[in-house]
Amino acid sequence: MVIGVFARIVAAIIGVAIILLGVVLLTALVTALFFGPVSIASPFHAWVFSFPHFFEVVFASSWMIFLATAAMVLTLGIPLAVLIYFGLKMIFNFNGRLRGFGIFLFFLWIVGLALSVFVLINGAREFTSQRSLRQDHVLEWAPSGTVYLDLSDAGGLYPAGNRPYGAFGLWDTSQMESTGNIRGIPELRIREHASDEIRLTITRSSRGASYAWATRNTERIDYHFRQQDSLLLFDPFFSFRREDGWRVQKVRLELFVPEGTRVETARELRRWMM
Repeated sequence: MVIGVFARIVAAIIGVAIILLGVVLLTALVTALFFGPVSIASPFHAWVFSFPHFFEVVFASSWMIFLATAAMVLTLGIPLAVLIYFGLKMIFNFNGRLRGFGIFLFFLWIVGLALSVFVLINGAREFTSQRSLRQDHVLEWAPSGTVYLDLSDAGGLYPAGNRPYGAFGLWDTSQMESTGNIRGIPELRIREHASDEIRLTITRSSRGASYAWATRNTERIDYHFRQQDSLLLFDPFFSFRREDGWRVQKVRLELFVPEGTRVETARELRRWMM
């Protein structure tokens, strides 16, 4: 008798834990799918993620967005609902069997897996080709002068100059609704070379469903810098149009300076682009 009561108490405690876990995970899934974005700030990074934005910029049609959402609901939502059901069963010890309904849920889960494979294959086709375009800018400079580097606008950065990390890595969709653009963070490298000239090389790259689409996506990447005497000011973001979608667009900056040239970089620029 005592052992039976103890077993019931243990089963109820485990059932409550299972229900709480299932409810938390199911709530997180619904929130991420329909009420994003989710932002988590830390002293080091700002993590930003949104399934609706992710689906919108990866898939080319509303129909594919619907299929991707349905696939996630079926493949993740059904197991979480079953988890909650088993937690309730452990607490209340009911013996109801839903054999037919269980088979139906399993069938829906298999459908969700099939949809997931279909969506992944179609999404991968948008990234099969890659194109890079390079531009060289020879800058006017006093041979013995110091090169100063800074950001053109540090006011639009994240708190403490933190870079946004999320589903897109260093791409930011937070202003997509208001501006119609997706932003990315360029990468800057400083190199010495044997020439006396100072040269800035800007390389834009993107993927696409074909070479022509990859070229189009690359050409539509927008990035700017400007020179003020001995100071080079770099925009903290490059941008591309919302309708182009996310195709791993990148901007890589390489500043070539003569050997022995002194280069001073602002703290915000070092944290942001280097």
